Amino acid sequence: MKDPGMAREALIVEVLGDMAALLDRIEKLGPALASTAGAITLASTKLEAQAASMEARMTTLAALTQEQVVKHIARRTTELVRSAAEAESRSMAAFARALLHAELNPALRSLIQSAQACAANNGNRAGSGRTLWWACAATAAGSSILTWALATLALTR
Repeated sequence: MKDPGMAREALIVEVLGDMAALLDRIEKLGPALASTAGAITLASTKLEAQAASMEARMTTLAALTQEQVVKHIARRTTELVRSAAEAESRSMAAFARALLHAELNPALRSLIQSAQACAANNGNRAGSGRTLWWACAATAAGSSILTWALATLALTR
């Protein structure tokens, strides 16, 4: 059998050789790590510059978007106000027509009845004078004016 001391020395020599190989590999990693660190630093610097550039572009884009939104809101508000004003105008006109129609129709009927009564009385009292004639003429004129007003209202609908 071989001497155990020789085997131990052989193992120690083999371990020392492996350690030397590892140290050589570690020494070779140093420059590679340094170049990698440089590349990472350069990439970081470029990324920061791009982020700053992107921030400026995003600020500009946000301002343009805000401007467009404000214009859109103003345009829609104007359209809504115009639409509401037109609806209110139509509503007020319809109310005015209904009110005038409700007020003028009874007055017209009353004048027509008065004119008919005047005509009937004038026919019955041929010699009663000018007073009846002028009263009948005024009643007829009022009736004509109210008829014209109602016809005008009917046409504007």
